[in-house]
Amino acid sequence: VLIYTLVVCFNFFFLIHYFKKNFIKNRKSQGLSLLKSHMNDIIYGALINNKRILKIIENNLKTSKFVDYIVVNVDNSTIYSGKKNNKHSPIVLHYKVKTKGFLKSKGKIINVYMGLNLNDYQKYFKNYLKLIIFLLIFSTLIFGLLIYLIIYKFFDIIDDIAKGMEVVGKGKYEKLNIKVYKEFKPIIKSFNNMIDALRIRDKEIKEKIIDIENMNKILKKQLVEIKALQQILIMREKLVSLGTITAGIAHEINNPIAAIRGLSELTMLKIKDENLKEIFEKIIKYCDRIKSIVEKLKVYGKQNVNTKKKLNSLSGIINDAIEMAKNGKIIDKIKIKGNFKNYKGKILCKRDEILQVFLNLITNSSEAMKGAGEINIDIKEVEDFIEVHYKDSGPGIPAKIRDRIFEPFLTTKEKGSGLGLYICYKIIFNHNGEIYLGESKKGAYFIIRFRKTKEET
Repeated sequence: VLIYTLVVCFNFFFLIHYFKKNFIKNRKSQGLSLLKSHMNDIIYGALINNKRILKIIENNLKTSKFVDYIVVNVDNSTIYSGKKNNKHSPIVLHYKVKTKGFLKSKGKIINVYMGLNLNDYQKYFKNYLKLIIFLLIFSTLIFGLLIYLIIYKFFDIIDDIAKGMEVVGKGKYEKLNIKVYKEFKPIIKSFNNMIDALRIRDKEIKEKIIDIENMNKILKKQLVEIKALQQILIMREKLVSLGTITAGIAHEINNPIAAIRGLSELTMLKIKDENLKEIFEKIIKYCDRIKSIVEKLKVYGKQNVNTKKKLNSLSGIINDAIEMAKNGKIIDKIKIKGNFKNYKGKILCKRDEILQVFLNLITNSSEAMKGAGEINIDIKEVEDFIEVHYKDSGPGIPAKIRDRIFEPFLTTKEKGSGLGLYICYKIIFNHNGEIYLGESKKGAYFIIRFRKTKEET
C-alpha cells in the first residue's frame, strides 16, 4: 500500500508538473503561430507607420483570450505599444525580422513583442485534476490506461493543430483535416474558419497594395502633366497679351527709327569730323538692328493667314531641317540620333513654319554645344497626340530662366536677339500644339505635341 501510495503520489505530482509544463509550451507555440500568421500585416503597418492598422491587428490577436498586448519596434524605436504600465504578462514572445525588399524598404529591423497570459490555466487544471482523481478511484490499471489514451490523443491533436499553425505562419493557408473527438471539433472548425478569413484578408490586402501602387504611378504621371500644362497656360496668357502689345509697338517704333536713321545720314553728309562720322555710322547700324527685330516681331506676332495647312510628313520636315543645318555648316561635328526617320505619320501644318521650329532648335543646340555633341530626336504617339522628344547634350537651360524660356528678348547669348524660342512657341501655338521643357539631368529637353488629324484646312 505504501509503495502504491508513493507511486500514485509520484505519478500524481508528475502529471501535474507535466500538464503545466506542456500547457505553457503549447501556449507559447500557439502564441508564436498566431503572431506569425499576422506578421505580414504587422510588417506592413510598421513600415508605413500606421498605428491604426497595428491597433486593428492587436484587437484581432486579442480575440484569442490568452493575448494581452503587442509592442512593435522599428530600428530600436517603438512605434506602437498596447502594453499598459501595470500590465505584466507571464509569457512574452519576441519575434525579430529584417524587412529588406519588403515594400521597397532598405533593410529595417522590426522587433515584435507579444504578451500572453495563463488566465485559463486554472480552469483546465481543475478539470484535469478531477479527471485524475476520478480515474484513480476505480483502479490503477484503468486509470493508467485512460490517462495514457487521453494524454496521447489530446496532445496528438494539439500537435496537429500546432503544426497547422506553423504552416499558416509560413504563409500557406491550409485547413486541418484530422479525426478528433467531438470536443475538439469546435476548435478545428474555428481554426479552419480562421484560415478562410486570413486567406480572404490576405487577398484583399494584396489587391489594395497593387491598387495603391498603380494609383501612385498614375498620380506621378498626372503631376508631371499638370506642371507642364500649367507652364503652357501661363506662357500662353503672357504671349497673347504680349502679341497684342508688340503689334502696336512695332508699328510705332518703325517711324521714329526711320527718322533717326535719316537724320543720321543727313548729318554725316554735313560733318567732316571722322570721329563723329564713326559715331553716326554706329547709330545707323543700331537703327538697322532695331528695324530687323521689329520686322521679326511683325512677322511672328500674327499668323500667316495666306498659307493653308496641309498634311506633311513629320519625319520629312525634320530631315529637311537637318539637311539645311548641314548645308549651313551648323552641325558638322554633331551626331543626330533617334527613331524619327522611321516614322510614317503626317501632321496638318504649314510646312515652312514647322521647318523653322526645328531649324531654330538645332541652331540653338549647336551654339550651346559649341558645334560638337549629340542630338536625339524621338517621335512617339500618345493617345490623341504625336509627340517629338528633342534632347541635346549641351549644358541645358539654367534653372532661373526655365519658367521664362519662351519669352521674347530673353537670351543667354552675347549677340542673340532672344526671339528664336519665342518664334518656335508662337508657331506651335498657332498650330494648336504645345511645346514645353521636359525634365532632364543633362542638356536641353523639349517636348513638342501635335494633334492627330487626317483633314486639310
